[in-house]
Amino acid sequence: MAAGCGLRAVFVLLVLVICCVIPQSVEAKSFANLVKTVSLGRGTTNSSNPKYIYETGPECVAFTSSSSQKPYIDVGLVATSRVRTVLIYLPITGTDYRNIQLSFGSTTHSFKKHTDIDQNIVAIWEGDHSTYTLRIRSNESSFTLCLIKVYDVTLEDYCACDETCHRNRDVICCDDDHHGVCDKPHDCHQVNVALNKPASMSSYYRKSEASYAVNGITGTTFSAPGYTSDSTQWNCIHTDAGDTSPYWEVDLGKDYTVNSVIIYRRGGGNTYTLICLIIST
Repeated sequence: MAAGCGLRAVFVLLVLVICCVIPQSVEAKSFANLVKTVSLGRGTTNSSNPKYIYETGPECVAFTSSSSQKPYIDVGLVATSRVRTVLIYLPITGTDYRNIQLSFGSTTHSFKKHTDIDQNIVAIWEGDHSTYTLRIRSNESSFTLCLIKVYDVTLEDYCACDETCHRNRDVICCDDDHHGVCDKPHDCHQVNVALNKPASMSSYYRKSEASYAVNGITGTTFSAPGYTSDSTQWNCIHTDAGDTSPYWEVDLGKDYTVNSVIIYRRGGGNTYTLICLIIST
């Protein structure tokens, strides 16, 4: 690792568990997915864990209703926020974005298509509404969602510079309308300079990989139920239980002025997993 270009997290106990490491540049708006909870308001679902549609992805979740009243879900945010952008990811077939509506209280809005990404259609709503909850409903008896993202910035703002653009793993910014380049570096707010950078660790537990801590996914699920082989459902790194000097490190590639480092601890499990954590450069 180049001198002065990396961060190392060293743990003095036997096990190191980290779900996401985010060295930030300038403090500003969150530029992060604000969704905290998803609950089924009406209907039934095929998933016992619908948080996949906002936290880990890309497992799609189907919602259905056998009554004349159509299914909907309620989406809770981390706090009362000024919502500027809502993105929903739908399967290529089976759910028409034109049948999906977004509601803030009694106010209802439509989505428009933004782009196609892999096996998903991405639909978008852009506006300005302060709330801590929103509702997504269908005009049909069933609908399927693969991912929900809610931002407190416009997509134009989110994609204003290349580094911010590439924080998003599915590159929603990288189309003909959002190839923006920052004229002034200070316009790039709160960039995750560790995203997808080369990472390594002293040992591995089960299917853990060092890259999981810098893949941009802030979910704290150590593994999906049944330890699925689908690596997109794995969010946390975990050193071997017998490692007496565990560490994890990332090579940032060049010198940065790092204002803060955010570490997401594993959800559930042992509450002592981040005691005596040392961060060094």
